[in-house]
Amino acid sequence: MKYFQSLQRNEGFLIFHIRTKENPKLILENIRKRYPHLAIQFVKPSAVQGDGHLIWAIRQNWVAAKRRILAANRQEVDLLMRLTQTDQISEAIDFAGVSSRHRGAIVVVIGPKIDLENFESWICERQDTSSDLPLRNSLSGYRPVEKERWQLLLLEKSAILLATSRASPLHELDTGL
Repeated sequence: MKYFQSLQRNEGFLIFHIRTKENPKLILENIRKRYPHLAIQFVKPSAVQGDGHLIWAIRQNWVAAKRRILAANRQEVDLLMRLTQTDQISEAIDFAGVSSRHRGAIVVVIGPKIDLENFESWICERQDTSSDLPLRNSLSGYRPVEKERWQLLLLEKSAILLATSRASPLHELDTGL
C-alpha cells in the first residue's frame, strides 16, 4: 500500500493505485458492499495534482464528515468535489470519477483502522495494487508557485467554494431547507 495515515486515534486512510482489466465501477460497487463502514472512492490520476493535494483533500473531507458539513450526501462524492474545486457534483464526477473505460485508478479508503487493515489484506490478495501513484504533478498553464503551496491553494479554493455554496440563501432554496 502507498500510504496509511492516522486521522484520529482509531481512524485513518489508505491510498494506492489499482490496475484492472475489469470494469472499475463494478469493482467499486462490490468493494463498497463488502466494506460498508469504509468510505471508498476510485479517482482518476489526472484529477490529482500531487500527494499533498490528495492528502489534504482527504483530511478536509474527513473533518467535514465528522462535523456533518459535507458538500454532498455521500462522503465519497464530497472528496471528488474537493479534489476538483467545484460545488457541482456532476462536474466533479465527470472530471475525477472513473468510468467503465478506465483500467487504472487511485483508490482512497477512509475509515476505522481495523476495517482498513482487513481491507488492505483482502484487496492485496485480489487486485494488482501498486504503491507508485501515477500523478501528473503538472502545473502547466499556471503562474509559477511552489508545488506544495499550489496544492494548498487548490484546496483552499475548494473549501471556500463548498462553504459559501452551502451557506448561501440560494443553497437553501435548492435543497428545500
